[in-house]
Amino acid sequence: MNDRDGWLLSVGSPGTQCTFQSVAIYRTSDGAVTWQRVEPQGIADRQCKEALVFNDATHGYLGSWDQNSAPRIYRTADGGTAWGASQSLADPPGFTTTVAGGSLRTGPVADFVSVMFVDATGFQVGGRVEYVYRSTDRGAIWSYVTTAPQRMPVVFVTTTRWIQIFLPELSSETTDAGQTWHAYATDYGQAAPVAPQVAFGDANTGYATVRGSIQRSTDGGAHWTALRTPGT
Repeated sequence: MNDRDGWLLSVGSPGTQCTFQSVAIYRTSDGAVTWQRVEPQGIADRQCKEALVFNDATHGYLGSWDQNSAPRIYRTADGGTAWGASQSLADPPGFTTTVAGGSLRTGPVADFVSVMFVDATGFQVGGRVEYVYRSTDRGAIWSYVTTAPQRMPVVFVTTTRWIQIFLPELSSETTDAGQTWHAYATDYGQAAPVAPQVAFGDANTGYATVRGSIQRSTDGGAHWTALRTPGT
């Protein structure tokens, strides 16, 4: 979020098919020199938890899911103490939540204040599919927006510009909030055969990480430079 404030999610061992999972949250306000445990209230043991993200010093989001039911997204407005769960995400077109395996998993929430977006991954016969959901009430209700063209997470750079980035020939972009998509020219590359985790702090500056390596872009994702990290 910035160079001083940060949050860390620690989860317990999940129950069979993610029937339950405990969660602990830690916060730093001095650039990771010290950490304090936050005692979250309102996060149920039910479902597995992942994709903790904070938009500012008070507003944060946490996804929850299991293999038998639709996901929900927890939200906080006080820095991580009090949490409330959203309504379950409704099935997108062409996808049906089923018992023992057929469910969605949400990624990090992109909070643009007036509107919020989240990518949700579903698995069908032909493989993984990425669906985009939107909320206009601070995360209480999420509505399906569109299905992305590539089988990799959607990165929300602005409210209207989203990208799917992996390799130059497999990257896509929309500049009209998912109404149309086109091929995206980028020099991003990696050796690992898995999609990277990508996050943008503003419309120009973004970071991509996969298996310990980190790359940075300062022009919205067109060009990337590798950063030195310990062990790489």
